[in-house]
Amino acid sequence: MFKLESTYDGAGTVVKQAYMTDSEAGSKGEAVVFSSGRLTKVAATGVPQGILIKDTEAGTDVETEYIPVRRDQVYLADYAGADPTVGVKTYAFDSTGLKVDGDTATDGCIEIVSVDTVNKKCRVKFNL
Repeated sequence: MFKLESTYDGAGTVVKQAYMTDSEAGSKGEAVVFSSGRLTKVAATGVPQGILIKDTEAGTDVETEYIPVRRDQVYLADYAGADPTVGVKTYAFDSTGLKVDGDTATDGCIEIVSVDTVNKKCRVKFNL
């Protein structure tokens, strides 16, 4: 799960609302993008436009809340697979859109700021 930890400019967190893609559920901390005007899970090497801040059930015209992603934000995230390398800027998302894929360090947009190998967590920025 991606959790906003800080911003470089100290600006307040903006929360927005949008509809999920019909019949698609969302999870708190999931990276999402807009497709046809609705939120959907980001592809492994996609660039996120938001991070969901609540669990959202599947249905029709279901509204959810998200934080728009900016370049100056730092997120605390779980990772799966190998330990990511600090400074690498091309990690991808895992298949759930909830974790960094430590085994895929090419073609993604996730930059690793720090790594906690004991708890399998890392701090990340998104290269938008």
